[in-house]
Amino acid sequence: MNKGRLIPLILSAITLLVVAGIASAGRLSHGPRALTGPFCVSKKTGVVREVKPKKACHKREIRKRGPVGQQGATGPRGATGAAGPQGSVGPAGIDGTAVVTISSQGSAGQKTTTAACPAGYFALSGGFSAQGSVTQSYRSDASGDPNGNSAWTASQSSGNTGSLTVYVYCVASA
Repeated sequence: MNKGRLIPLILSAITLLVVAGIASAGRLSHGPRALTGPFCVSKKTGVVREVKPKKACHKREIRKRGPVGQQGATGPRGATGAAGPQGSVGPAGIDGTAVVTISSQGSAGQKTTTAACPAGYFALSGGFSAQGSVTQSYRSDASGDPNGNSAWTASQSSGNTGSLTVYVYCVASA
């Protein structure tokens, strides 16, 4: 080959290699490419390879994912869903005409007074009106036993005759 042609050819090859090296170095100056995963890591060598989301790792690899990104912005509100089906009819409620109010007045001093519902009724709720301190108020039976449900009982630590009135709201038993 002719020396006149060989020198320009060598200079062109060297120039091409220098330009390619500079381009390659420029890409690496930004740091290595971050793996976003998923990726597979060799159990033996630790070599990492990125894989497609649904691609499985080899038997001797462990599947890993990249770091979790930041929370994204809230999306737009979705459309309102269709109305659900009509529910079944529930049981009949309390007939307002079946509510009975009973009151009972106590004696002077420390006292416990009970207002009882008539037979066939149970105590829905109760309360009291008092002058002095009331220490207890609860649903009970006619004798004041708190395990019952046919009366309301209240206890007062002091007061004059008629200073404690107990009320019970009774509803017919089902």
